[in-house]
Amino acid sequence: MPSSARLSFWKALDDDFPPGTYNVGHQKMNYRIRDIAAVIADFTGARIVYDEQGGIEERNYHLCFDKIAKYFDSPVSVLQGASQIWNALETGRVRVDDETTHTLRWYKHLIKLNGGPL
Repeated sequence: MPSSARLSFWKALDDDFPPGTYNVGHQKMNYRIRDIAAVIADFTGARIVYDEQGGIEERNYHLCFDKIAKYFDSPVSVLQGASQIWNALETGRVRVDDETTHTLRWYKHLIKLNGGPL
């Protein structure tokens, strides 16, 4: 069964969805990595370890989702999305050793298949 976010996205594509570049998300979802880690740690029981040598996250901007908001509203919160991923990992629907679940590994695989940069 497709997730509600996926269904919303495909419905948006069926409408008069103009081509272009979009930040996909919602204004209420401008999080720092540290905030997302805290959400995940709360429901998984994971312990967060900060790399002090990496310094403080210096992101000082917020993404704007106004353009996509006309066509798509993400009905899934960070907690719900993380919970869906956690459940998929626990049930084996998503495997950690599957290249397609690791963006960088998957891109490297695609580049290798195509004999060079895409």
